[in-house]
Amino acid sequence: MSKKSDHASIDLSLLFYSDKYYGYAEYKTVSDCRDYISIELSGFQVPLSLKYKFGDLKYRPYIKAGAYGTILIDRSYGRISERQFGPVIFTERYSDYQINNDRGFLFGAGMEIPLGHARKVYLETLYIRGFQLLVYSENYGEPLDSKVNSKGFSVMVSINL
Repeated sequence: MSKKSDHASIDLSLLFYSDKYYGYAEYKTVSDCRDYISIELSGFQVPLSLKYKFGDLKYRPYIKAGAYGTILIDRSYGRISERQFGPVIFTERYSDYQINNDRGFLFGAGMEIPLGHARKVYLETLYIRGFQLLVYSENYGEPLDSKVNSKGFSVMVSINL
């Protein structure tokens, strides 16, 4: 395939990814309820993005945007629930959800810095918006799946060898 432009390119990467989320929910049923939630996941994140470099200077700023999916290696979900009836508190531990997928989109900006004739250093920051699906693993009779939305920033330095 011939090269059409020195400015636009497609970037496919493979990154190791590990993250933890903590949450808290307070609500009222026949009792006062509090849930403490912990989600941990790790895997290989595969982002595919379109990159556009500005100008033809030695140091080239660029922007990029794209989507990613994660091949999950390890995942865990835990929830501690407290139910309070007057002065009496009941505590239970649950593992009743399973993380089914992790995907999302990203956009950001960076700088390409030449390092000799063939090598380049990239300084980059990205905004990442993710979506995880929690599948209820107990038999309840109605779907109780939940969607988790995550947001984050990534700062990366990479060297093109």
